[in-house]
Formats: sequence, C-alpha cells, structure tokens
Amino acid sequence: MRAASLALLPLLLLAASATTRAEDAGVAPETAAEVQADRLRVDHGRREARFEGHVRAVYSGLELSCDLMEVSYDERGAVTALRASGRVAVRRGEARATGERAQLDARQGVLVLEGRPVLTQGANRLEGTRITVHLASGKLEVTEARGFFRLGPATGAPK
Repeated sequence: MRAASLALLPLLLLAASATTRAEDAGVAPETAAEVQADRLRVDHGRREARFEGHVRAVYSGLELSCDLMEVSYDERGAVTALRASGRVAVRRGEARATGERAQLDARQGVLVLEGRPVLTQGANRLEGTRITVHLASGKLEVTEARGFFRLGPATGAPK
C-alpha cells in the first residue's frame, strides 16, 4: 500500500511522491490538512483533489477516515468543501460520528452525515437519517432522531 500525505492543498504535487507534515512544510497546523491515502488524483483546473483507499485526514480539529474523499479548494489552497464516502468515521474530541457519507462545508463550518449516521459521546448515542453538526456552536439537527441519553447523575434523577 503506497500512502500519499500532504500538509496543504497547494502542495498536492508533493503529496503524490512524498510524505509531508504541516510542521515540516512550515505551515501552521490550524490552516493545514494532513491526509494519507492509497491513491491521489488532482485536477488543478477544477481545484479538486480525490483521495482513494484507506483515507485518513486531520483538518481543523476533525479526524476523518473513509474509503473515498473528494476535496474542493479555492485559489489560495484553502479547503472549501469536503465529501467523504464509504465507512465514514469522524472524531472531534470525545465525540465520534459514523455513516456512509459525509459533507463538510468548510466556509460555513457545517458537517452533514447521511447513510445510517450515528453520533456517540460517552454513553450517549444519537441516530437518524441525517445528522447536521454546526462545528463552531456545537448545535445539532437530526432527522428522524432516536437515541439513548444519560441525563443528570448516574441514578438518572435530576437534582
């Protein structure tokens, strides 16, 4: 398995042949995306990158793994959108989300999971047909929500 890694999208050509970390490239980690995948295809004209096979990415405090990830970026190389599919798993702090598909609007800071999405944090579990997470505020929107939530102290009785 040959891995391609990158620290910033403008460095995509480096990624095809070398392992690059944000710190090694002189890029601030909070503005960088670090990605590993079996294959990488880049279309600079369309400002798109496609990562295939065993994809693992860290971007803006999110850790993502999936089978396929497509990234759109602007003229400065900043990520504008991310689409992931196939065994998607996202982690941010203690929260973990899984589903078949995920879309990130990086400009709005909104993550949408579909395809039997599940969100867990500690003993809490939330499922639906679509889970939307507003990353800055932590607000959630869940379509057809169902789940298990631990409320109050361990006895379940609020104080």
